[in-house]
Amino acid sequence: MLRFVPMAPLVPLFLLGGCAVGAVQTQRPTARPMPQLHWLFDCLRTNRFALVAAHRAQPNPEATENSVESGTETFRKGITVLEIDVFVSSDGVPMLLHDDTLDRTTTGTGVASQKSYKELRQLQLRKPNGDITEQRIPTLDEALVMARRGGATPITSTL
Repeated sequence: MLRFVPMAPLVPLFLLGGCAVGAVQTQRPTARPMPQLHWLFDCLRTNRFALVAAHRAQPNPEATENSVESGTETFRKGITVLEIDVFVSSDGVPMLLHDDTLDRTTTGTGVASQKSYKELRQLQLRKPNGDITEQRIPTLDEALVMARRGGATPITSTL
């Protein structure tokens, strides 16, 4: 499992496929630099492409935010850019969640970054209407695997 303490915020993280990406690799690339956002926008402008992105990886506003299930459905619908939000658990595991607190989008309460990975994995995600799902807060590792399967390449931004 990937563990780190960020030096700068990681939010948002864009997961995308298509423009200037190249072939999907099945093995972790060796020392390949991560593309920057300006490269993407230069490619889009040069090739006269439009960018369609799924905010919080949602295929529609009724889907769970920042979940593997929503991201998978978004890719299935042909959207190749996912905007997701990353935070780090109290024990150093990067995970996906938009809010600083757990109250709105999960069955938990309190500040997300003050909870351990084990505590966070006990929680279930809520849909925007409040319905509880069987989905769990995904790790960044899980999101990257989902994105790779969907044909994406990660591009980070510290905006």
